[in-house]
Parts: sequence; structure tokens; C-alpha cells
Amino acid sequence: MPQLSSLPDIIAGTAGLSAEDSFLKFGFTGSAQSIAAGKASYARSQLYTTDRDLPLSDATSNSPFTAVLSSAQPDANALTELKSITSFFQNHEAFVAKALAFLEK
Repeated sequence: MPQLSSLPDIIAGTAGLSAEDSFLKFGFTGSAQSIAAGKASYARSQLYTTDRDLPLSDATSNSPFTAVLSSAQPDANALTELKSITSFFQNHEAFVAKALAFLEK
């Protein structure tokens, strides 16, 4: 199963693919059985002609990937933040006091 870290390579591998090939690349494995099922699924999806979404453009199909990849960057302060959260919940009295103060606002 591909990892999030391999997403840029997967996306790059879809450049120039047809809509059907892109559908197969993202939704199915490379086995003959999976590809056949994917092609059948894609063909069925193309039978619907009313109330369909507009086809994706390169810009709209790349936007979600850009968002995911930009938010998946490491945070230099992550360990410090994690330590503060952990100590906060280990101090039950402090947590309850702050929670009650928040709820009273």
C-alpha cells in the first residue's frame, strides 16, 4: 500500500493520463482483475449523463494535492506542542479549571 510520502511520485505518474487511466491509477491495483473491475466501473460511471459534475481541469484536480502536500510539512515545534498537551492532560485539576473557565465564557 503506498504511503503519503510517495504521493508526489504517484501524482507525477498521472501526468498526461486520460481520465480513465487516472481513475484506474488512483483507485485500483495493477492486477489484471483489478484493472478489469476498474474499467467496468469507469464505463458504468460514464453512462450517467444528467446531473453530472463538470470534468476536472488540471488546476482543480491538482488543488487538493497541493493542499495536502503543503500541510504535510514537518513542524519544528511539534515535539514542544505535544509535550505541553501531554502535561496538560496529566494535570487533571488544571485541565478541569481551564475547561470550566472556557465554558463559562
